[in-house]
Amino acid sequence: MHRQHLIHCSGRGHYRPGRPTLIITNHRRDTDGPLVATMLLARKGLRFTGPLPHFVAREDLMRPGFLRRYMTSWPDWIRTLVGWFSLARFVRAMNVHPMRRFSEQTLGEVLDDVYQTFGDLPLDEVLKPAWVARFRRMSPREDGPHRVREARSRRYWSVLESPYGLRRLNLSFFRRLKPYERQTVVAQIGEVAQQLQQGQPVHFVPEGAISPDGRSGRFREGTHRLLKAGGPDLAVLPLGILYDDVTLQQPRIFLVMGEELHGVRGRDRAESERELREALSARQVLTLSQVASALLLDRAAPERNVTAAELDCQVAGQAETLQALGSPLDPLLEESARRRDRLEGFLGFCLRYNLMVAEGGGYRLRPEGVGQPDPWSPAGRLRYAANEFAELAAFWGHPDFRSASPRGSRPGDSMTAIAPHA
Repeated sequence: MHRQHLIHCSGRGHYRPGRPTLIITNHRRDTDGPLVATMLLARKGLRFTGPLPHFVAREDLMRPGFLRRYMTSWPDWIRTLVGWFSLARFVRAMNVHPMRRFSEQTLGEVLDDVYQTFGDLPLDEVLKPAWVARFRRMSPREDGPHRVREARSRRYWSVLESPYGLRRLNLSFFRRLKPYERQTVVAQIGEVAQQLQQGQPVHFVPEGAISPDGRSGRFREGTHRLLKAGGPDLAVLPLGILYDDVTLQQPRIFLVMGEELHGVRGRDRAESERELREALSARQVLTLSQVASALLLDRAAPERNVTAAELDCQVAGQAETLQALGSPLDPLLEESARRRDRLEGFLGFCLRYNLMVAEGGGYRLRPEGVGQPDPWSPAGRLRYAANEFAELAAFWGHPDFRSASPRGSRPGDSMTAIAPHA
């Protein structure tokens, strides 16, 4: 990770091992957890010092078959080879605790819970008729599987891998299962809270999942439960994480830890959530990827061009404005030579992945560059980074800023109030 990325950490001095500590972060990539661990575990030579923090991760990480579902870009034979290897022992040894996220449960995982909780029920008592029919179409018998146990066999793998498993239940049975699902989550939160009560550091993501569009998501109920369960000595530390990876150059990752938040655990849920959000937003570093993506999506609409000089001038102006308002800044934005070099890497990224074309001494966006936000696809990264910029500018009260990319917008619909800075 350190060889592939330039990782910038600041504020670690706010973290003091040996006391119950809740480290709250936003969530941008699957690598967030390992990065936090590296930051908290001070390294001396080849050894790490200090206690290994505890982490909260998606529950299916510990289920057999996770690697097959996760490694979607790998060859099928590799996915098949490692697909049924369980990571449970390894991640448990790394102080990782499971947390159920209902939206990510597959139908197979839901049927496992049904079988363990209620036994081998008739399938038509559990599922919607359309999903019972799907199982029966795949069965070697004309009448298909009748009960949950048989439906859980590997023969029906393609159906069992269907996402949003709880939505496949009929309404009556969903209401019957719902209390047991909630009890599971409460028990999992209790397991994490116990670590805090024992004086351990815990890394927790209030949003519960990677942001799909670059914006902050809603906070889960578990955040407030952990704040209440942590005890009077609980230290709450905000840690902002941001990736600058819309580039052909070495990606940069910023981790910025803030001062301890005093009194947040004694407030009601709405007040504590507001303070946590503000603390995380204040520690988001402004990068060239964010500013250039937002400006490019606005200025280089399919019907007009934008030049590198125009982009550089506006990137410098936006960075100067937001820095004056208090936003942390990637240092290279302050140096014109390094900023232009980074901009060259950004433009090269867009050209390599056919997001824009060089034309008439400038650049024009292709339709492929105006995709939906997605942190993993090249086209989606532009919109993702632009959304990060929109949220950051709104937090700091950018005087000329309206929105980098409202959902459903097109280039040219946003940021029209931003004037070029000389």
